[in-house]
Amino acid sequence: MALALNPAVPPSTLHSIIILDISPVRAPLADEFFSYIKAIKQIEKMKLRDEEEAARIFQEHEKDPRVVQFLLSSMNMPQSEKDYITARIPVGIISEAMHEMGSFPYAPGEAKWDGKTMILKGKNSEFIKVHYYQDIKDFFPNMRYETFDTGHFIHAEQPEKFKTLVKSFILNK
Repeated sequence: MALALNPAVPPSTLHSIIILDISPVRAPLADEFFSYIKAIKQIEKMKLRDEEEAARIFQEHEKDPRVVQFLLSSMNMPQSEKDYITARIPVGIISEAMHEMGSFPYAPGEAKWDGKTMILKGKNSEFIKVHYYQDIKDFFPNMRYETFDTGHFIHAEQPEKFKTLVKSFILNK
């Protein structure tokens, strides 16, 4: 979003953008993300080898089994008896940057991108609030808005519908 809105970026750089259940607003990250990082660090610290044990740790932080499966997909499972479960993501770097991740470089009215935009929202997610809709429309006036019957992790919870919609959008259908 920030790249599309950046006035220093030539208009021809982007053809279209897809915004996946996040708002272009300045707001702190939800507590659940801090909890997920805590769980990942705990799994690594415990030097777990068993995916079911890692799942139990994630279940202490997240009740939705689809989200737990998604979180497990962010982990490297042991390939040998010497290995432990580790994060695929740079958890230390992300952990240090968590408080900045909710920042957004533009306030409403400061920037606009007229390119083709699709915004996907999880119906049960709190990341795109109704009162943000006008700000989003002001930033991205050529937007298409789609709602999924999911939480925040749309691509993990309804992967086939997600792929179909994205493919259609990209192919201009």
